[in-house]
Amino acid sequence: ETSPALRTIQRKKLATGANPKSETVHHDGTGVLVQWHDALDNVPMDAKVPSIILGQEFLDCMPVHQFHYTEKGWCEKMVDLNPDNGPLFLRHVLSPGPTAASKICLNPSLVPKIPENPKLGHRIEVSPEAWWTAQSIGKRVKDTQGAALLIDYGQDGPPEESIQAVKDHKYVSVLEQPGNCDVTAHVDFSAVKISALDVDGPNLEAIRSALDLNKEGQLHSLNPDASSFTPQFDPGDKSEESKTQDSVVQLVGHGPVTQCDFLHGLGIRERTMALMDAASESQAQKIAGQYERLVSPDEMGSLFKVLAITPGSIVEGSMPGFPPPQPPITTDCAKF
Repeated sequence: ETSPALRTIQRKKLATGANPKSETVHHDGTGVLVQWHDALDNVPMDAKVPSIILGQEFLDCMPVHQFHYTEKGWCEKMVDLNPDNGPLFLRHVLSPGPTAASKICLNPSLVPKIPENPKLGHRIEVSPEAWWTAQSIGKRVKDTQGAALLIDYGQDGPPEESIQAVKDHKYVSVLEQPGNCDVTAHVDFSAVKISALDVDGPNLEAIRSALDLNKEGQLHSLNPDASSFTPQFDPGDKSEESKTQDSVVQLVGHGPVTQCDFLHGLGIRERTMALMDAASESQAQKIAGQYERLVSPDEMGSLFKVLAITPGSIVEGSMPGFPPPQPPITTDCAKF
């Protein structure tokens, strides 16, 4: 948690007598040491101790880039000062042409479900920050033989335009009171999975370097050269030793699956029935309502997705909550 205000709330919950500004506390009930860090890369890592990473609505807070397809190609949706005397001091504008960010980010090797022949008006949203975070998670899982479980609302592909803001439990404009609203966006689990498994790939580093140059103004969005800029993706000339290492599956991605399928695979239906059998009528109704909220397609069941990253020794289909992949249905009657 990076928010100072939310850290303060967590400290009060975990350790009632803790210093309000302390970065380390001991849990009141168990004495377990709890530490806060500003970034995942700052968290200590020991190769002899498996890293167990739980990300619940974590990736949805990462910054995003939004693009619209026009006659000139993929143009970027940007933020500008609002010259009108309205309630908001900012406004959205579309770049006059493709930007360096559109050339850098919209790469099919990292966003596999980009439309090949987009139509005018098509929109797409990507989060390089989520890619880098996923890659960092994958490295920790590989280096420590740990595991990661990521649960978030999103989809198995890039959303069109999902960013939203909430303040005081109400939806507001994303440009209203910047810094004082909870701004989130849907997670592209297909891109996150690719990034998490690509722990040694050079492509993400190329994109990170190019975007850093863009932020520093070395690749200005209105520069004619920017629209033709493409980061140099290196396929890599691998030695025989590295090719041998690549033949061994180092990481496995399980999912993504819907939260409904994940929880049912873990036995939520049986657990709910057991709780209801031992509960009063009013308690049973409350339990049933909570069950429906978690698994119903109209509630959280379909909107939330679950992805796990594990070492290669845990084969796909063996993880509880993640059904094994099914072979395609054949139309050859002779095989039935």
